Amino acid sequence: MNAPKRMSRKATRDLILKIAQEIDAFKRTELGQLGWSYLNNFHFRLPGGYHRAIFEREAVDLPYEHSQASRKLRGLTHSQFFALIDTLIAELELDVEKIKELQVTAELKLHAYCFPLYVRLRREGFKHYPDLTA
Repeated sequence: MNAPKRMSRKATRDLILKIAQEIDAFKRTELGQLGWSYLNNFHFRLPGGYHRAIFEREAVDLPYEHSQASRKLRGLTHSQFFALIDTLIAELELDVEKIKELQVTAELKLHAYCFPLYVRLRREGFKHYPDLTA
């Protein structure tokens, strides 16, 4: 698996602007309500999440094949994608146990806590949908 790539400051600012525009468009379709539903099922991919539980239970490491997925995601197996997420969690100094606890108790707090991870995965080249929120 490739190491996470670095973006220039301008590219990072441009991406943050793009995400802000996506959130604004989403809020317009949701009558001004965000409620973190923009991130939809992002938490399923995090430690303690539903997709991880399925992967761990089934122990099948298939590549992602969704036709609308980014090239980046289609080039990875589930274990590689989860390992990248874990690497970025450590790099961002997020607490894995807190993420697991929030999976059970507080989805809104979980999304707020993990939003920097979402932004970082977007920086890495993953698409909002279907890579991170489907």
